[in-house]
Amino acid sequence: MTAHWGVPDPAQAKGTPEQVERAFRDAYLLLERRISLFLSLPLSSLDKLAIQKEVNQIGASSPELRSYFAPRGV
Repeated sequence: MTAHWGVPDPAQAKGTPEQVERAFRDAYLLLERRISLFLSLPLSSLDKLAIQKEVNQIGASSPELRSYFAPRGV
């Protein structure tokens, strides 16, 4: 079973020091939320397919990310 829960790299954030700090905090909170949701799954009562579905849903249920990141190619 695999999961990719992409998170923008906060080291690439642009803006004021406060905006950069916010990008790091947002990345941390997003990962913390996803891990918490995963750890709350009733793994012993789910089959492999159901677990994979839940893991995929966790990765897709991201709060809106702020635009601290410069467009590619800039």
